[in-house]
Amino acid sequence: MKSIIQFVVKNPVTLTMAILALLLLGKISYDQLSVDLLPDLNNPRLFVEITAGENPPEEIEKQFVKNIESMAMRQSDVREVSSLIKAGSARITVEYAWSKDMNEAFLDLQKAMSPFAANPDITELRITQHDPNTSPVILIALSHQQVTDMAELRRMAESYIRNELIRLEGVAEVALSGQEATSLFIYTDPYRLEAFGLTVDEIASRIESNNQSISGGRVTELGVRYLVKSNTRLASVEDFENLIVGYKAVDSQEATGSSGAQNEGKAPIYLREVATVRFENAEPENIVRLNGERSIGLSVYKEMRFNTVKVVDVVSEQLKSIQQALPGYHF
Repeated sequence: MKSIIQFVVKNPVTLTMAILALLLLGKISYDQLSVDLLPDLNNPRLFVEITAGENPPEEIEKQFVKNIESMAMRQSDVREVSSLIKAGSARITVEYAWSKDMNEAFLDLQKAMSPFAANPDITELRITQHDPNTSPVILIALSHQQVTDMAELRRMAESYIRNELIRLEGVAEVALSGQEATSLFIYTDPYRLEAFGLTVDEIASRIESNNQSISGGRVTELGVRYLVKSNTRLASVEDFENLIVGYKAVDSQEATGSSGAQNEGKAPIYLREVATVRFENAEPENIVRLNGERSIGLSVYKEMRFNTVKVVDVVSEQLKSIQQALPGYHF
């Protein structure tokens, strides 16, 4: 102890420099310290999510889930396989040992699920890995005093607000919820369909056959190759309303004969005669409310190993700038 005191008294400059070095090291370490709600761990779980139209849960379990569970149990180091089945969808959880390399497990499971992905009865098959750090670090509710159309709020959130937030440092993704997409709805009149001798399946078949883009091959001219494509897609309400869905018999004097010998003595039946066509907002998958008011939700996800507090501060400052640029919108 006496020698330490003598060293400090005889070398004050050295001691001062050592203290300053420790303080500088502490300051640098503090600035680079990550702040996370949960520790960075590799959860040994993989999820297989499938969608299969509107099939009931019993049929999905019998046709797909049992086979998927059987294939998953054959993978190495699998400890447990469980499933949650709903109408039209199912989620299979595959749990591995903690010592398992999850990157290798993901590739092996993806390879094992490839035959199911090729099944035409399965609309979508997706394999995901649960990560405790993928929870959003900040939830934002977007609303407007005068705009009540969720489709219009969605367009503003997607085209401007999301782009402004996702370019910030540390922000990995901005996901929307509670939005309503504008879709085209066709409401058929059953009495008119019966009068013209048509069915809903025939209407759907006519729309599908006339609303597609067909490749016509390639044409080469003067060393330049052109791609020929026939685009018959229906783009507006008028295009759908003027679609011919069948023919009705008329007097021979009234028939124009322009449709050929096959339809001679018949007049076309347009979709507008048997159905009402209009654009409407589709039913939302979920609804977001803030203080009882409908809103658009924005979930902000941060990049891995990035300071959570810093991301929240940067996003909060950006929201203030956005609110000044968009008067009437509230966060």
